[in-house]
Amino acid sequence: MTNIAIIVDLETTGLNSGYNEIIEFAAVIAKSDGTIIKEFSTLVKPEEQIPSEITKITGITQKEVDKLGISINEGLSQFLDFIEDYPVFFHNAPFDVGFINAACNQMNLQFTNVVYAHQTF
Repeated sequence: MTNIAIIVDLETTGLNSGYNEIIEFAAVIAKSDGTIIKEFSTLVKPEEQIPSEITKITGITQKEVDKLGISINEGLSQFLDFIEDYPVFFHNAPFDVGFINAACNQMNLQFTNVVYAHQTF
């Protein structure tokens, strides 16, 4: 496929990739004209409890991740399979890539996709 990009958003239990955790991977594959080809979303069950402030921001509850969440290993594997080697676009790349790299490090994997970030003008 040509002219394809992946748009990604993560939700986490906090702001620090050193000790907070990913609770949701979400991504879409889109053509350059904006047409969405495929969507991916999965909840991840963190080891820590989701703080109430995070639930207010994300809308993701502890009950949801307890019921529907998968392990970070499974979630990361599914996410990496979904994005393949396409360019990845983030609103806040340093934040999201930091969490992805931290999760990859735990599994001895690497995130090597070309990354693009939203620029504030």
